[in-house]
Amino acid sequence: MKKFKPSFGRTQLLIVTAFLLLSNLVSAQTPTLIGEYVYSTKGQGAAGVPNFNYNIPSGKNRVMIVTAYFERDHIALGQNYPGTTADDIPQLLVGTHNISRYYYNYRFYGFTNNIPGYAYMSTSIISYRMSDLQSLPTGNTSFSFPSIASKPPQSAGDDVIISVSVFENASQSVPASTLIGNNSDAPSSSTTFSTLTSTAPIAPVGTSQANIVYIAHGAISQQSALNNSTGWIDINTETTNNALGQSYAGFPDDYGFRPNNEADGASMKTVYRSGISGNPTINFSRPTSTKILSYQGRITPVLPLARPSISGTVFNDTNGPATIQGTGTNAGGVYVNLIDINNNLVYSAAVASNGTYTIPSGLAVESNQYRMEISSNTGTAGNPAPLKMLPSGWETVGESSTGTSPYTSDGTNDGIINLTIGNTNLPEMRFGITTCAAGTTAPTVSSNLTNVCPATTVNLTTAQTSTAPSGTQIVWFTNNVHSGAPLTATQAANAGAGTYYAFYQGTSNASCYSAASNPLNVTINSCVICNAGTAESNQTIAYSTANCINFNWLNR
Repeated sequence: MKKFKPSFGRTQLLIVTAFLLLSNLVSAQTPTLIGEYVYSTKGQGAAGVPNFNYNIPSGKNRVMIVTAYFERDHIALGQNYPGTTADDIPQLLVGTHNISRYYYNYRFYGFTNNIPGYAYMSTSIISYRMSDLQSLPTGNTSFSFPSIASKPPQSAGDDVIISVSVFENASQSVPASTLIGNNSDAPSSSTTFSTLTSTAPIAPVGTSQANIVYIAHGAISQQSALNNSTGWIDINTETTNNALGQSYAGFPDDYGFRPNNEADGASMKTVYRSGISGNPTINFSRPTSTKILSYQGRITPVLPLARPSISGTVFNDTNGPATIQGTGTNAGGVYVNLIDINNNLVYSAAVASNGTYTIPSGLAVESNQYRMEISSNTGTAGNPAPLKMLPSGWETVGESSTGTSPYTSDGTNDGIINLTIGNTNLPEMRFGITTCAAGTTAPTVSSNLTNVCPATTVNLTTAQTSTAPSGTQIVWFTNNVHSGAPLTATQAANAGAGTYYAFYQGTSNASCYSAASNPLNVTINSCVICNAGTAESNQTIAYSTANCINFNWLNR
């Protein structure tokens, strides 16, 4: 039997305070359920091979948990496992991706005397995890178990139930130990409930245990609906009704209970919960104690996205980009600005006098991309990033994001570190700056220039009234923050109307600039073609309009 339920609506709690607005901080998000699917099948041969399609919803930082519960009847010991043997766990194929299980528990029920022809039963619960980091597909996707297809179940009494749940805003990479969790195993025909208790994992940096989502699966080898303790939210429930298979009535009773008519189906319920401080616990219960029973269960944590801190030092680095080190400095007042992919400022960390800075946890979100810029400018979180520039007389040497010695430069020497955030704090994000040959004194220039006809442009270099220091050259910009590329020599020699600024620029390091000169205003007067009109010559000369009139009058 197959069931499909529409994907759950997305919900997200956003608490905005004045502090959050200032720092662009959204409270640490709890993973959100965005879709679910439940599937079951039964019987022997191809009919009992699990194979289905599910329309996986789109989302950001998704994690999909797939848990399969198998009940198998065995004609003889060692036959009819989901894999080749009890320890051979089937691989799950999601589209074209082969997903390894991360959790497995197997339990066998049989008879110690191994009487030929007598029946046995086993149950197993297997969990698989796939994230966007592992190329989780979107849209209609096939789910299959190739190894089961090549070795199909042998008994009409075999059952399988598979529960799928998809969360977004979930951590993409988690320690393997976090996924081990705890299993409940209660083999007793008289047992009507099972208690699952798991050890709470350590919450990712920048989050709390309350942001962890726990998924609980309870499964029994009986076609009886399950209930669970309060506080948990349903994801899906499935029961297979299967009256086929063998009757165990009258068989030897080596396990403390007499199996009577195990020819029934199975049931599994999946729920989730967050907001727990400490270890999660859940009870699953059934309404009857009849028939042979195996309880199995599993609690799986889904961790929230980490929000690590970022820290480092700005160095007065005099040895160049080989190693980013030296004496810590704030160059008289600089910031390290954290900027998102939309070019909006996330946080502006003031650099201390010893060069150290910290971007606190809770801001940079796991799997997101950012850039960090060193600048003498700060800004307001949520607004476009401020202009990147250093104080006058300082230049960028390099930057390092390796986090390990020897902290070599990333090779660009542009005062920018590009980052994709992981789930651990990021220390030793280093910037190297140093004083440059251009110094802090601006070039001196004349106050304005005007063209002399017939010329229709001016040469800016004629306005220079100071000499460039050794190791520098004078360059011209149309702005006073040397933004963009400087004018070429040809452009400076043929400048049009406008306002210009001169800078000393280091010849060995193009990012080294002095302060800007006073503005140089250029005025361009119109020039026209005049006819001299003399008896001796009829030449034409370019003059300003006024001069052209005077010239013609004098030559009448």
